[in-house]
Amino acid sequence: MFSTYAADRGFTLIEILIVIGIIGILSQVVITSVNVARDKAEVTTAVAELDGLRKAMEIQYDDTKLYSNTANTLCRTIVPPDNEISLNDANAGLVANGLGWTGWNGPYVSDAVDPWGSPYYLDEDYDCTAATRGCKDETVSGISVIVSCGLDRDMSGDNGSCAYNDDNIVYRLCS
Repeated sequence: MFSTYAADRGFTLIEILIVIGIIGILSQVVITSVNVARDKAEVTTAVAELDGLRKAMEIQYDDTKLYSNTANTLCRTIVPPDNEISLNDANAGLVANGLGWTGWNGPYVSDAVDPWGSPYYLDEDYDCTAATRGCKDETVSGISVIVSCGLDRDMSGDNGSCAYNDDNIVYRLCS
């Protein structure tokens, strides 16, 4: 019988390298897509948790007649300096009764930590940029918000709180 060389041979090294290269490119595209989806899911989780923290603060107020800022309002006209409060701190009253508040019936949340591991903060003089998620596409200074430092976890702000940047996610408490 007559046999051709082409019928008996396997894949060449070049063909194998091309297939490996294509598989590598496709896997990189999939990994990038998964990372983008994960980041979006973490942002969505943070937005939902911010809403939950707001509700927990209202329940805390119903019990104690004070909010986490130890005032009877979240929208003070005169805001003290260094007013940034970690909501994961026992003194904020959501996770523990660190100040011995009368009527406290918590804990109101198990912890107040965002999906990236940073504590959520109450900030009564936050400066919104138009790009900050939750700022309604506008630049506003000195509003009361609950804030997540976001993916960059930049906590170089006042009292070790979130730095003001477009990566933050906020829940506006006052207009």
